[in-house]
Amino acid sequence: MVWSQQPTKVPMQLTKQTGYLVEVKRIKSRWSNSVMFRLSNQKEFLYDGILPSLDDVYNSLNDAEMVSVYVKADEIWRLDIDGQTVLTEASALKARQVNGQYGLVSAFIFLLFDIVFFGVYLNLRVKRKK
Repeated sequence: MVWSQQPTKVPMQLTKQTGYLVEVKRIKSRWSNSVMFRLSNQKEFLYDGILPSLDDVYNSLNDAEMVSVYVKADEIWRLDIDGQTVLTEASALKARQVNGQYGLVSAFIFLLFDIVFFGVYLNLRVKRKK
């Protein structure tokens, strides 16, 4: 998904992958946290940090046996752990929309800072030439 496009609805025809849980690990980076997990069918999935309840999902996955993941283009839209839905399509959509709004607001703020600092730079440059 392109960062500037916010999803307006849950994708049609989600692909369901079900299997026994083989591996779970937390992935921490400077900017975000995620959970990677692998099923017995050798498929790996990334529960992105923008999705709700990351810590709860990580803890539930550590105790889980059977997992069903509903994906579209490698993005998780629904997650069932041992028959219990822990991520619904609606909450995944809302999280992606909120994350997109934060991205747009951040880009706007950085643009304003750039304009202000460029103006200050030009002003200082003009004063030095005098």
